[in-house]
Amino acid sequence: MKIAGLVGAVVVMAGVAAGARAQVVDAPVAQAAKAGWEYGAFFQGGVGLEERSNFSFLMAGGHAGKVLSSEMGTGMLKGDFEYAVEVIPYWQSFTP
Repeated sequence: MKIAGLVGAVVVMAGVAAGARAQVVDAPVAQAAKAGWEYGAFFQGGVGLEERSNFSFLMAGGHAGKVLSSEMGTGMLKGDFEYAVEVIPYWQSFTP
């Protein structure tokens, strides 16, 4: 009885999640095509691999872009065309 209830709850939650996902995925594309410019900041870093494992870096900057087309293509090639600029005024590397 407990297993049947658990399976039922999982099926209901999967259905709710699938419905919510469809709404979330469709809405931003329509809004992005109508929206003005988008702005954002980013901060990222990383480390080297293998013989460069003691190398690391940090960078910070800003991004500005505008979606210029509606969604086109199919499968993995589905997307839209965006004009964007990224400015990275801070880039620091740490070497041994």
